[in-house]
Amino acid sequence: MTFWSPVWSPTRLSYEQKGKPPVVPLAERLEIVSAIAFVDRAVTDLSTDKRVMWELLKFDVLFKGDDWKGTEKGRRLEADMASVGVRVVYFPYTAPTSSTALRALIAR
Repeated sequence: MTFWSPVWSPTRLSYEQKGKPPVVPLAERLEIVSAIAFVDRAVTDLSTDKRVMWELLKFDVLFKGDDWKGTEKGRRLEADMASVGVRVVYFPYTAPTSSTALRALIAR
């Protein structure tokens, strides 16, 4: 079984989605994820359309933050992924590692 979490999008996608750069640079995020024992490889997300990465990686499970769960975009994601046999699993929101909280701390 192949798992994939698309949280490692490049800076350009971060600007498109959130209007601001990521707090932790892409290279550092990839290094952090690569260091996790059960991760085979960390890759950069190339598109906001998760089917693009599915075509490249053929993963079975996609992980997403639970702030998407129950939202319109989350339902669309689930439907899109189900159409290719992928299950969406939501991780609980982690307030202590929130990028919003990190930005506020850095701004002080």
